[in-house]
Amino acid sequence: MGGADGALTLPSLMVIFSVFTNIFVTLLIAGRLLRARQQLADMGGDERSTSNYTSMAVMLIESAAPLSAVGLVYAILLGTTRSTDNDVLQKDVARII
Repeated sequence: MGGADGALTLPSLMVIFSVFTNIFVTLLIAGRLLRARQQLADMGGDERSTSNYTSMAVMLIESAAPLSAVGLVYAILLGTTRSTDNDVLQKDVARII
């Protein structure tokens, strides 16, 4: 992934960093929810209360997945276009959205 000269562009690096930060934080929060669910189950929590933690973790992951996927595609598009084509790319993306 790179511009015309093969190097990553600053906008694509910013989007990639944003996407990976989003994925990392989502996984940390979901992991904490699942660990809390396991601790509650170990303390004798009922099935209904522990399933709430699982539902929240799944909902968190499902809400972060589309943003991450679109951001990753956008970063790839930014990285593969020449720096002179960025205006064309931004107009195309704005038109689609």
